[in-house]
Order: sequence, then structure tokens, then C-alpha cells
Amino acid sequence: MAAFTQFGRNLTSTVSLGGNGQFTRLSALDALGERPWSQSLTEDLDLAISLAVRGWRLRTTAHACVDQQGVSDLRRLIRQRTRWYQGHMTSIVRMGENWRAPRMRHLTALVMFAYLLVPWVLDLPWSLLFQYCLIWFLRSPNVLVLRSKRTSALNATWLKWPANLTAWYLLAFAPALATSFTHLRRDRQVGPGRALLLGHSFVVMNYLSFLCAWRALFRMLRGHTGWPKTTRETEPGAGSPADHGTRSARR
Repeated sequence: MAAFTQFGRNLTSTVSLGGNGQFTRLSALDALGERPWSQSLTEDLDLAISLAVRGWRLRTTAHACVDQQGVSDLRRLIRQRTRWYQGHMTSIVRMGENWRAPRMRHLTALVMFAYLLVPWVLDLPWSLLFQYCLIWFLRSPNVLVLRSKRTSALNATWLKWPANLTAWYLLAFAPALATSFTHLRRDRQVGPGRALLLGHSFVVMNYLSFLCAWRALFRMLRGHTGWPKTTRETEPGAGSPADHGTRSARR
């Protein structure tokens, strides 16, 4: 889904820098001064904003693939995603800079503005609204209460079961179906069944995102800004995580 949204942002050259596989022109970094990377918890997003407001085009491609190591421990994963959310949420302070940038087109500024608002106007409110809608469907009188005084009313109630369950499923799993379709198109070897199963795990990731968004908000309210780097796992024949960090620093 991240790739899906990134491809869409190609149209406005506002693709976010994140993960591995980033390539930035040296002249672009030089234009930002001696320290192009900030102390932001998501320095790649912060760098993307700095480049965009100076008129640089940020693009992505579907013709390349870069692997990166996943975090297999749930506690470390939550800690990592919370840091990402906090960095994203604190980037809201750069919205004014985004609107005042003379080299940004109006549409480009609007897309960047919308992206910075995602945790505030989408993730946090939807985490509550989503639960309310699911509970409302489950507790709807049209579904759970059978009125047996009239046969027609009884039949009408039973006919509403499929409609209500379908609506409940689409509300909960529509993003999963879109994810499954996108994943299957990008990797035909996965197969429809496995793609559908993996797509439904997107709902689990949604709940993880909700948790991390609220944890990030509480950290911000408490004034916590520091963060230890996520520890990596040692892979067979690849050296230690410390060695990887040293080689990356040299590059």
C-alpha cells in the first residue's frame, strides 16, 4: 500500500524518502547546507520536505526493488513504528514553510500538506470511528433483533443479515482486498489465495498503526523526543549489525 500511494504522488513529485534505496543528488544536498539531515525522528521525511520546498522533484520507480531487514520482535516493531509516527506528526510544524515556498506549485504544496495531515485527520480519528462503525453494525437492531409479530417483518429482518454482514465486511476489509489485488499484480508468484490472506493481515497492521499513533501522541504530550536506534538482527554470513552500521557510515 505504501508503494501504491507513492506511485500516485509521482504525479506531483512529492514522493516521500523512506527506507532503503534512496538516491539524492549531491547538488541537492549541498543546497541544504552543511547538515542536510535534521534531528527529526524521521529524518528522511524531513529531508523530503526540505528538498520539495526548494523546488526539487521527488520521484519513485516501479522498475527497481530494494530489500531491507524486517523487525521480527513485536515490541521492537511497535517502538519503531511509534517513532515513525511521532516524526511524521511533529513534521506538521513545517506546514507554513510548505505553503510559503515560492518554488512549489500549488498542487504540489497541497499534496504535501495533505500527507503531513494524515496522522492527525485520518489515523487518530479513524481509529475511534472505525471501532464505532463496527460495533454499530454488530449491535444494529435490524440485524440482532427478530420481530416475530408479523411474518413479513421476520423475513425482512433475515433478509437484512446478508446485507449488513456484507457492509460490515467491506467496511473492515475493503483495504485488505485492495492490498491483495495490488500485491498480486506486483508479485504473480504469490498466488491469489496467499495474496488474499496476506491482504487481510493489513487489518492487523491497521490496529498496530492505531496503537503506535496514540503512543506517539502521548510521547509528544509528555515532551519525549529522544529515541534509541532499532536494533537489527544478525543474519548468517552477513556480519554483525554493528558492522553494517559502520559500512553504511563510510558510504
